[in-house]
Amino acid sequence: MDRGIRRLSLFGSAAREDFDPARSDVDLLVEYEAGRHPGLDHFRVAEELSELFGRKVDLNTPAMLGRYLAGVSEDIKLLYAKA
Repeated sequence: MDRGIRRLSLFGSAAREDFDPARSDVDLLVEYEAGRHPGLDHFRVAEELSELFGRKVDLNTPAMLGRYLAGVSEDIKLLYAKA
């Protein structure tokens, strides 16, 4: 599942101790390669990751988080980085 992903990180409750397996979703931050515009692939990646995690995945880019990115930066756990 390359899809031009440069980095994939976990944040939110799944990256902290307040994750509730019965009701929490998984918040992920995806950074695409420079010049890559994923379009519909972004939603396909979210679906594939939901299947992998067995729960709803909220897939965000830095642009989608905007000013909220600074507030979640302390929770971020890197899951994947393209070599």
